Amino acid sequence: MHRPGAFARRRTWLGLTAAWSVTVGAWPLRSAAEEAPLLADVIDIPPWGLRGPEGRADGVYADLLRAIGERSRCPMTLRLVPIQRSIQDLGQGVSQVSMMLDRKDMNDAGLTLGTVVRLPVQVWLPLGSPVRSVEDLVGRTVAVLRGPTYHEGVQTDPRIAKYPVSSPRQQLEMLRIGRVDAALGVEQNFLVAARALDLRPDAFAPPLQLGGRDVKLWLARGLAEHPCRQRLTEALKSLRDDGSIARRMQSAAPER
Repeated sequence: MHRPGAFARRRTWLGLTAAWSVTVGAWPLRSAAEEAPLLADVIDIPPWGLRGPEGRADGVYADLLRAIGERSRCPMTLRLVPIQRSIQDLGQGVSQVSMMLDRKDMNDAGLTLGTVVRLPVQVWLPLGSPVRSVEDLVGRTVAVLRGPTYHEGVQTDPRIAKYPVSSPRQQLEMLRIGRVDAALGVEQNFLVAARALDLRPDAFAPPLQLGGRDVKLWLARGLAEHPCRQRLTEALKSLRDDGSIARRMQSAAPER
């Protein structure tokens, strides 16, 4: 024999359960994959990427990636890696996000989310150099970083000899001792390298200005349908439009 209030209590419980189910169904539940932090690569070239306090990835790109992650609400775990490792891992889906100068192999490996900033490309020269144009580099040797293409005209011209090195610091060392006639790269890289070598920029001739190259933000192709693709794209545009990226770049720029 049922107790008088048992049926009423059971009906109330069922009603609450149904209401809870409807409420939960009305909220979009995110999958575990969407909640997991994205693995983001910071290239190991100062000032863009370097090992900071406590061994964590630091530098200009690390700061920008953290800002983009915060504004997009897409958390990231940052790691410091060489350029070629980032290209390989992004293409294989090992890492999910990367930031570096625009280049064909990165466009093949990932999805471009937008331009972060444009960096000035220069040719640094020893004091007394007669070089005043790209044409003047014909028959001379130019130190270049392995991998990036800073200037098609210089790096694809077979009349200009290229000497591949691993870092901007090596480029300036080779230039200082006369092993090469010029060094091609980004202004900020050279300024940081000169400071590391305890050299003033005026120890070199005025650089040859060759325009600029865009720094891009990439996402692994396997995340094409991930909700963070749109959020990261919008966050990047927002930080660029409100001047946040320009301010970060200015504060991080080495003095001449």
